[in-house]
Amino acid sequence: MKIIWPTLCQKETAVGVRGRSKGKGYGTFYAGSGCGQIFRCIVEEGLCEKFTEEKENEVYTLDIDVTSSTLTSGGKDTIIRSYDITTKKLLKSYERSLLDDYKGHNARIFSIRCDPQEQSIFYSGGWDNVVKVSGLAWVHDTS
Repeated sequence: MKIIWPTLCQKETAVGVRGRSKGKGYGTFYAGSGCGQIFRCIVEEGLCEKFTEEKENEVYTLDIDVTSSTLTSGGKDTIIRSYDITTKKLLKSYERSLLDDYKGHNARIFSIRCDPQEQSIFYSGGWDNVVKVSGLAWVHDTS
């Protein structure tokens, strides 16, 4: 089946793609782009829609939690963001801290994986040569 992509930016490469092979969210995948956009693609309909846009970022990686209710992304700007899949609302962001080396990444993030058993935990790594274990309850609220 051919997927119809919306018009992207100059950096229109889809760089991070994640979906579910079964259960809730099956038949839907998410793709990040070099211009900071994240798309939700519904395979059965052959369509992709803009899920959100991260200004001044390039989305290199994303993943969906075990319940298919939260999408977590990372990229060039070193900020990890978690979104509610149903409402598209930004739930939390995890930024580096100049005062605390243990908070956030200080270089581009190229890998995020949500824990396959625990909904609130995810792992991230990137050019700072650090792998972080984080949880949605541990990061600061952006609302």
